[in-house]
Amino acid sequence: MKIWICRAKTSEGDGGYSFLELLVVIALVGLVLSVTSGVYAKLIPGYQVRQFSYDFINYCRVQRDLAHSEQITTEIDFGVDGKLVALSGSGLEVPAGVLIELVPAEQWSVEGDYRLRFYPDGGSSGGTVKMSWSNSEVVLKIDWVSGAVKVAQ
Repeated sequence: MKIWICRAKTSEGDGGYSFLELLVVIALVGLVLSVTSGVYAKLIPGYQVRQFSYDFINYCRVQRDLAHSEQITTEIDFGVDGKLVALSGSGLEVPAGVLIELVPAEQWSVEGDYRLRFYPDGGSSGGTVKMSWSNSEVVLKIDWVSGAVKVAQ
C-alpha cells in the first residue's frame, strides 16, 4: 500500500488548495498568534526596564566624564524621597510602573539629600540605585572611589 504525501492532480483543476484547507490554516495561525501575544505582552515591560537601566548607566557615565573633563561637580537629583521621576535634559523617560530609588552610600549620607554626585577627580557620592517593577528588580552599584556604575550580580 502506497501513501501519497502530495496531492494527486486531477483533470478538473490545477491541484490548488481548497477553501476549507485555507480556512484551517488561517485558524491555526490565529490560534498560535493569540497564545503567543499574551506571553510577549508580559515580557515587553521587563525589556523596557532592562533597556532603561543600560541607558541610565550610560547617562551616569556621561555625567562622570563631564565632571572629569570640565572639572565641575555634576548631580542627578532623586527628589525629596529618593525616588527618581524624570531625568531632566537627558532625553530619558522612566518607564511606566517602574520605581527607581537611590540608597546613598552610608559614609556620605546626609538625611534628605538624595543626589548622586560625580566629582572632578573621577569619584562619586556612591550608593545603590534600585529599579523595580512588578516582581523583578535591577540593582546598580555606584562606586564612590572610581565613580564606576555597574549592574550588581
